[in-house]
This record gives sequence, C-alpha cells and structure tokens, in this order.
Amino acid sequence: MPTELAEDHMGTDQELSSASRLRSDALDLSFDAWLAEQCKRISNTLSGVLFFSEDPAVQALAPVALWPDETAQVEALLELVEQAVEERCALITSFKAETATAYGVAFPVQVDAQVQAVVALVVGDTDESAVQEAMAQLEWGAAALEAHLYERLLGEQRRTDETLRSGTDLLAAILAEKDFEAAGTRFVLELAGLLRCERVTLGYVKRGRLKVRFVSHSAQFGNRMDLVNSIADAMAEALDQKCTLVYPPPHDQEALITRAHQSLTEKAETASALSIPLYREGGYYAVLTLERAVENFDASDARFAEAIGALVARSLEDKRLNDRWLITKIWDSLCIQLERILGSGYILRKIVWLSILIVTLFFSFYETDYKLAADANLEGAVQRVIAAPFNGYLRTANVRAGDITHADDVVAVLDDRDFRLEAYKWKSERAQRHRQLQEALGARDRAKIRILTAQVEQAEAELNLVENKLKRVKIRAPFDGIIVSGDLSQRLGSAVEQGQELFKIAPLNAYRVIVRVPERRIDDVNVGQSGRVLLAALPNEPVDFRVTRITPITEAINKETFFRVEAKLIHTSPRLRPGMEGIAKVDIDSRLLISIWGRDTVEWLRLKYWSFWG
Repeated sequence: MPTELAEDHMGTDQELSSASRLRSDALDLSFDAWLAEQCKRISNTLSGVLFFSEDPAVQALAPVALWPDETAQVEALLELVEQAVEERCALITSFKAETATAYGVAFPVQVDAQVQAVVALVVGDTDESAVQEAMAQLEWGAAALEAHLYERLLGEQRRTDETLRSGTDLLAAILAEKDFEAAGTRFVLELAGLLRCERVTLGYVKRGRLKVRFVSHSAQFGNRMDLVNSIADAMAEALDQKCTLVYPPPHDQEALITRAHQSLTEKAETASALSIPLYREGGYYAVLTLERAVENFDASDARFAEAIGALVARSLEDKRLNDRWLITKIWDSLCIQLERILGSGYILRKIVWLSILIVTLFFSFYETDYKLAADANLEGAVQRVIAAPFNGYLRTANVRAGDITHADDVVAVLDDRDFRLEAYKWKSERAQRHRQLQEALGARDRAKIRILTAQVEQAEAELNLVENKLKRVKIRAPFDGIIVSGDLSQRLGSAVEQGQELFKIAPLNAYRVIVRVPERRIDDVNVGQSGRVLLAALPNEPVDFRVTRITPITEAINKETFFRVEAKLIHTSPRLRPGMEGIAKVDIDSRLLISIWGRDTVEWLRLKYWSFWG
C-alpha cells in the first residue's frame, strides 16, 4: 500500500514518506518526522502523540509516533484522543502538568466520514490566542495526513478494481469453457499468469479426502508423486486450520503451523507457497495452492488470490457438479438430504420429515372402512305410463311433470263431441231397426226377422263401444304418485293417437337408487352390500340403501365408462322425489388407509408398466 505523504500547507521541504508499500519501520519513521515537525512549529509544545489506522477495514487506531520519545502526559492524551474519536471534532482542554497549567489539543482526521488518524499535543502555559494558533497550525499540518489517507484509499480502490477486473475476465474465460476439465485447467493457468506463479494447484475434497485435481504447467511438473503428496499435505494443512497460509509467513501474521508448506518449498525448490481453502455452504470443498520461484507472497497477494478464488471457484464448482452422471447427482442429493436430516441444524427440515414419517406410519398401520363413492340418482321403483286410450283430440291437461296426484284423479280430458254424435247415431239406428223388427214379427217373415235381429245387435254393440269410449275420455291416475314426465299444457286441441305416451307416473313410497360405478371399481361391488346416499336437495338427510342388482351393461359419460348398479332404499322419506341426484357411498370392507389413498396411483403405475413392458 502506498505511504507517500504530501507536503503540508506551510510549505515544508521535508519528505514525509517515500516507500511504495506499507512497512511498519518506514511508516513509523515518517510519522515520527511529521509529528516532530508539528511540535517544533507550535511553540511551548511539551509532548505529542499520533494515532493512525493502518487498516481502514478494521478502523482500529494505534499509536505510531510519540514526541518526545518519553512523555509524561500519555494517559491524559489517551483520554483526549478517545474523546476526539467519539465526538469527531477538534478538542481543547486544560489539565495540570508537572510545573504549571497546560492545554491539551486534539485534532481528528476523517476520510469518508470515518476517523482514520488523531494527533494530540500538550501545549505549555500560554494564553488562549496562542492555543487557537496552535490548533490552526495543527489543522494545516493535518492536511498531509489527510492527503496520505486519500492516497491510500485510492490505492486500495485501484487494487480492488484490478481484482474485480481480473476476476471478471477470468470468470468469463471459465464460463466460456464447455466442461469442467477444460475450465479447471484454464483457471489454474490464468491464475498462475496473473500472480506470476511457478505453479498453481487446485484440489477437491471428496468423501473426506483431499485429492489434487488441476495443476498448471503440468508438462513441467512431470510424474513426481513425492511433489504431488507434498502439495496435498500443504492443502490439508490449510484445510485443517481453516485459514489462508503463507510461507514464509509475513511479520504481522499470527502464529500458524506451516511445516507442510516449508517442506513443499524445499522439495519444489521454490521461494514461497500460499494455500487458500475455499468455502461454500456446508463446509470447505477445495483448496487452492500457489507457488512462486523467486518472490515471496505478501498480504496483498493473499487477499487478491482469496478474492479471485471466491469469485471464480464457485462457478468452477457449479461446472463440476453439472458434469456428473445423473445417477451420481441423485445419489449425492440423497446423501446431502440424509446428512441434513441426521446431522446437526436444520430443525425445521427435521420436524417436516419427522411429521411425514409419523403420518406415513400412521397410514400404513391404521385400518378404516373402505367406502366406494360414486354419483347416484333417485328413480321410482315402478313407473307407469299413462297413454291415450284411442285416437282423438286433447281437450284439457290438469297436471304436468312434478305434480302429485292421487288415485282416480283426472289428469287429462279428451274431446268427446264426435263420440256423443256417434252414440246418438247408433241409438237412432238401434231404434229404427227395433221398429222394423217389430213389423217383421207381426208379418211373421222369418228371414227378415233374422236379418233385423242381427242389425239390432250390431247397433247395440256399436253403441256400447261408443259409450265405453265416452267413459274413457277422462284419463285418470292409476295410483297415488308423482308425475315424472309429461307436459301437455302447450298441446291443447292437438291430435293424439291411440297408445301415445301422455304422462309417466311413479309412486311416492317406492324408490330405487341408481349408482354409477366406474368400471375400475365394479369388482369391489357385490349384491347385498349396504351404503348411504346423500342427495343434493337433502344434504342433511342421508338415506340408507342395499345393493339389489348389478346391471352387466355399461354406459359412457364424459369419456368414462360406468356400470349401472341398482339399490333399494331401506327407509323412505316423504321429501324424496324421483330424479334427485347426489353422492352414494357403498360399504366395501376394512382396509389400510394407505392402500385406500394410494390405490389409484398404484393401479395407474401398473397400467403404465403393462403398456410398456407387459
């Protein structure tokens, strides 16, 4: 990280920093010079301290310079620095020094609304205007620190942009590859070029074991199995500690075990090694190891490699998972789900699967009554047709479909005028023939007597026939019932023929249930089984019935085949009417609940199996 500081506003010629990277010894020296210069410019300065944040991401201030080398006001200055950081403004306070009253002056330097540095001075006994001049001088001098902070921020931004650009280019190159092998090889080669590495190796964790998968510059690598084992050991070392390892370790790195990395550099005759474990949801799945022949890896190289690995390696992992065999994908998915169910965490998933298991076991061992449900409708047990007794004309119609009638009630009347005229004709004919017969008897003409006697009998017969038709002009109901069909109210005066159906009538106390059973369930139904029907018109009054007949004839309704099953009602109700529809349930037997609910699926699978392989 660049640490070059700009000249202060007062025009000082002293160079505050010339190092291009952030090193603590050079940094301390430049900050000491800057603090000493500020203390010299401000008269009566007794002591001073500079706090600086070397890592802007951590935002932790640490003392980097003191003036003079030993000061008696450190504790007081520390309290003043904390107060300045908290309030984020310049502060002036007075406190007792060893000899007289002194003033404490603190000025925070902010970048992007964050305090990145604080300088605090102890100014000897002086007047208020001198203290104000000291604060102004300190503010002008802090411009150099602010310039340094902005330069550092720009450097960090440039490195971030470079990392994103390199990662995006590398990601695009990997995504352009068709399969996992080509993408992995491309990844290690491109990364080796970006970081000037002798070798880049990528290994994957499979079933708890780490295996080297891709090695850049494999032609130079040869078949050195000892080197492969050393790389695998270095990867395992980083994986066991779950952190990035650099050998030789930087001076500011915490104490970590790097024996395997040291052994790798000795066997490979390289200068430095870097291993980065890659993490995804569920744990670490791969390790990336980089080797340099001459130059050592530093913290910036490690951060760059970590960013590239986090950005690109997940896409590479997706390609690896996508290139697996389908059976392998299914097996791995099952193993993952089983691990989540039996392992720690995933409480909701465990509750769901436990509930499914309990429900399945309950359905597998619980028996209940199996009832076959099917559409049903109500019909009269007997239906009588009321037909026209002879040819004639309709005079009146007293009922129509849905009306209730009683025995001998007149339901329709035919026109009788023609019959009355015919009856009058035959009566006149009979009287005339009777007089002629009397005359023949008086003349004792036996031949004529026989002829006239026959004509009189014929007239009597014709008259009786006409009188019988007159009695049947009024069409009456044969019994108490309900008119099921027939509406002649729009046909008054029209002709009717002998035997033509006028009405259908059904009794009110005799019904039968017609159940339409699907053909795939007809084998479950037998004569004598009982059940109940719930009619749509009477949803609160289920009616019991018993199966009396299974008609061996099917009918198709909406592309589905049904058998007609007849059943007799055990109890009737005066509210029942022919034609009512509802749902009937036939009591079959007692079965497991899972067999009842899963029967349709099992039968469908059997039919599909038979259609393909039967």
